[in-house]
Amino acid sequence: MAATIEARGVRFVDAAINGLAKNLTIGGTIYLSGPHAGAVAQMFASVHTIRVLGDQPGQASSMKMLLSGLSKGVCALFTELALVAERQHALPEFAEAAASIYPGIWSLIERMLPTYARHAPRRAAEMRELEETAICAGIQPCVIAAIRDLHEQLAATPFVQGKPISPCLP
Repeated sequence: MAATIEARGVRFVDAAINGLAKNLTIGGTIYLSGPHAGAVAQMFASVHTIRVLGDQPGQASSMKMLLSGLSKGVCALFTELALVAERQHALPEFAEAAASIYPGIWSLIERMLPTYARHAPRRAAEMRELEETAICAGIQPCVIAAIRDLHEQLAATPFVQGKPISPCLP
């Protein structure tokens, strides 16, 4: 894409925004890469948090994908552990301990988990893209594949009043 655009005499900068849309000005980061990333960074540095990652187009998009996979992976692991805890009649205790011991992780879970049913199809597609990216990088993505699989299961699960009704998910 960069080569096609630059061949037409237009400067190309790879940009990716990480953070909640509603909190972008106070908590988001704009990642930039490409030979002209520094110039774009100067334009927005007074308004947003900017990180120039390098002069190769694709580095910013890759960072966004990696960070997105991390948040989905943490929530997927918590979801599976919470299902186990529920089956063992220990869900409230597990949630309380997780919040106490891992407050940073708990903050992520509190933010993302309530939207899981609604966003599962999009998140599954994003994990599929990350899985393909890992394969292209020569990595066999067993964990990423499992996270994608969980999101695909959630996307296929019918929910009634916010509760899943599926033989796979309680």
